[in-house]
Amino acid sequence: MLLRSKEIQYGTSTLTATICMNQLEPFAQVRSERPCSVSAEMKARQLSKITELAETVEAAGFLTLDEQAKILGLPRSTVWTIRRGSHKATGLSASIINRMLAAPTLPPLVRAKILEYVQEKAAGLYGGSRSQCRRFATRVSAVRRAEASP
Repeated sequence: MLLRSKEIQYGTSTLTATICMNQLEPFAQVRSERPCSVSAEMKARQLSKITELAETVEAAGFLTLDEQAKILGLPRSTVWTIRRGSHKATGLSASIINRMLAAPTLPPLVRAKILEYVQEKAAGLYGGSRSQCRRFATRVSAVRRAEASP
């Protein structure tokens, strides 16, 4: 068996290619040495903001899952997912945010934290293409305009 290693520069990353040649079965293994991708950093930032939202709800005095579901205007299962941080990789959807903002008993501090999340997600801080961010912002703002009109 013959082993060969070669480092390859690809943008800001260094890839190490180890080529193992066996007489019966040749294969190549490529390993990235990049510590963390930009996408992973964005998702970590998003998870942090959603965790802050859950902490703000608890700080407002709503400790049980039932209380939190009631003030957020969401089902218990959705609130549980937000509390655990096991939501979809895309974060909170526009429909979930619209339901929370439409809740009549939503505390002002929680509303402010949700609006921070909306601004940051619409600005692309959590990833997504320009069109995805624009579509998200449009879906959230359309409902907010409808709520504001008499």
